[in-house]
Amino acid sequence: MQIDRIDRKILSALVTNGRATQQELGEAAGLSPVQQQGGKRRWRMRAFCAAIGPT
Repeated sequence: MQIDRIDRKILSALVTNGRATQQELGEAAGLSPVQQQGGKRRWRMRAFCAAIGPT
């Protein structure tokens, strides 16, 4: 899994505040509300793929 610049910003915000809302994380990463939703789906897919492991 490759972590990009936006992912790093989100992870940094989570390290600072582990209870940050989706909106706060999006703002920290400089994302619009639409982009935030796309990122949320991407993280869910990554978590799902990590949970099932390689095929």
